[in-house]
Amino acid sequence: MKRQSIESVFNVYDNSTATSVKIISLKKGTKSYLSLGDVVLTTPKKFLNSKDIQKKKKYLGLIVGLKENTKRKNGIVVSSLDNKILLLNFQYKFLGTRVYGGICKEARGGSKETTFKRIIFYSQGTY
Repeated sequence: MKRQSIESVFNVYDNSTATSVKIISLKKGTKSYLSLGDVVLTTPKKFLNSKDIQKKKKYLGLIVGLKENTKRKNGIVVSSLDNKILLLNFQYKFLGTRVYGGICKEARGGSKETTFKRIIFYSQGTY
């Protein structure tokens, strides 16, 4: 299976009026491949007309699901039906008010728990 990297297209799993986004770069580090829980720089590709999401504007995104198999430390292999992302602004504020489905456990814990508290509250659970 192909590994997800820069220039990949992800589906948006919140109600922020964007339906798909393109990954521009990783926020931190020099990794070439994406993993669950990464914060990335995105730009919208398909969206509904709205004041919130604008064409050619950059947003942050939190990756909450990948098509490829991801192995956790305890040996469990996790995958999703499609690539999922949630949109944030540059102050790490969640742009939507609802999350469709659950989010991965990699988006929780440590400093991420306080940064993404609102997203965890809106989600339907973790997987």
